[in-house]
Amino acid sequence: MKEQQQKHFVDIIFIIVLVGVFVLMSLFLIIMGSRVYSTTVDHMDVNYDARTLSAYLSEKVQQQDRSGSIALDEFGSSTALLFTEKVAGREYETRVYLYEGYLTELLGKADSDLSPAAGHKLLPCESFEVEAIGTNLFHVDLVTSSGEEVSLYLNPKSDDPLDEEGGAGE
Repeated sequence: MKEQQQKHFVDIIFIIVLVGVFVLMSLFLIIMGSRVYSTTVDHMDVNYDARTLSAYLSEKVQQQDRSGSIALDEFGSSTALLFTEKVAGREYETRVYLYEGYLTELLGKADSDLSPAAGHKLLPCESFEVEAIGTNLFHVDLVTSSGEEVSLYLNPKSDDPLDEEGGAGE
């Protein structure tokens, strides 16, 4: 009878140890999974800023792709990309520049005297440098708020200006 009680005691200890190992392994997997998830989210945030800024600038150049409508301009204490367009006979300018740690956009009439503070903040950005390379190519270097460096070449393709109504020129 004593032997049977000892066997029963060993069986209970074995089950308790087995359940304990299962619980520890489950906790280990949960902790590892949360670390992997956290790292993935951090990398996605870093990539989001870089992709969004790149896509925004590329799309802006494509929207304004008319001969002579894109230039560089000194605005405030930085160099800005200057996009010029005519709407209903009036000339408007859009400037994209760095202001107080944000890539900023400002739209106004060409003859208006607006300050850099009047712009709309787009995304945090540590630095934004743009230079003209030739007549139809711009090089942009920027550093996102997370420290990722992005280098872009923006190439307006059109040499055919759009007419006043926004259609293709002849």
